[in-house]
Amino acid sequence: MEATSPRVELLPFKGPKETTVLNHRRFCNWTDRSAETLSGQLVKDVYRAAVAVEKGSSKAYKLLERLSEPLAELQCCSLQGKNHEFRLAFWLNCLNAATLLAA
Repeated sequence: MEATSPRVELLPFKGPKETTVLNHRRFCNWTDRSAETLSGQLVKDVYRAAVAVEKGSSKAYKLLERLSEPLAELQCCSLQGKNHEFRLAFWLNCLNAATLLAA
């Protein structure tokens, strides 16, 4: 069975610079990735980027730039109807990713 890549529609952000929107590069219109998959992958990607920055790798900037797309996809995640443990895991993954990005 062949794995299919996730489908997502990302639009350029064309809003004002003075806004509460954190990601000024992309806006997510829709995605077919689940909230669980997206938040888990985000933590892994942010960790890889943080390690690359720490090591002084030339790939660090590219890894950080690629994070704009999964961060934009968080806008489309729906936690409606999910149980408490699922929502807690999602938000903890988001918190962990944000903490690594801020470090």
